[in-house]
Amino acid sequence: RGRLRLMGSPTELTAGGEGALIVRITPTPAAAVLAQRLGVAVEAIADGRLRITGLGESTLVARLAEHLAQERARLVELHVAGGTLEEVYLQLVDDPDLGAALRPDPDPHRTGLAAPAAGTDGGAV
Repeated sequence: RGRLRLMGSPTELTAGGEGALIVRITPTPAAAVLAQRLGVAVEAIADGRLRITGLGESTLVARLAEHLAQERARLVELHVAGGTLEEVYLQLVDDPDLGAALRPDPDPHRTGLAAPAAGTDGGAV
């Protein structure tokens, strides 16, 4: 049986999403080394990909391109992540602990979230 992990309108569900670059580089650099060189947060994720966050996407792409040129590394994959319902869903599926971090405050008066109307799914993911 499924389990309710997150509930809210599309705007509420994507509001906290931080834009990030998902990249695959060959040879694959160590996340800590790349983070230090770019001055941003870098996290190793599945299949040799890296998630880069900490600045606007345009600035991240520019810094990454400069780094790749200096290192003579090859960019194999690049896409911008975050801010979409698909990304929220994929994060929930990939990381069971993330549901707790993304879950809205249960007090609807403090967060502005209202309980879903009877007979609706309330935008549940």
